[in-house]
Amino acid sequence: MRRPGILGMTALLAGCGFLTDPATRLDFELERATRSLGSADGARYTYVHTEPSGNGRCAGAYKVQIDKVGALVVWCLDEHGKTVASGLTTHHSNYMDAARTWIIDKQAGQPLYVEFERRGGRAVIINAF
Repeated sequence: MRRPGILGMTALLAGCGFLTDPATRLDFELERATRSLGSADGARYTYVHTEPSGNGRCAGAYKVQIDKVGALVVWCLDEHGKTVASGLTTHHSNYMDAARTWIIDKQAGQPLYVEFERRGGRAVIINAF
């Protein structure tokens, strides 16, 4: 009879970001960032992702791929550049497009910048660095 309680707690924790991968956490932040983008075509907004580690996870260098075909990939790297965790999502393609593919290398603690522009009613990533 305890299963509903355990399943409910698992769902609650997953919704809070405790059980998500780094790509999914970034995806949710990008989705929130698009709400700051104006609704008129041509509106621009730059989002600064300042906490790539997400509560201490992915604390070292990291790499982000924002793909034109709809993939968002994050690799967490150790001090030797070896992947220690990663994640992939395509959820963001439901609410935004990417003008091209970016692969961005970041050192530990460096923020990720993502520039958006409203085009044809959709948020479009026009630059990422």
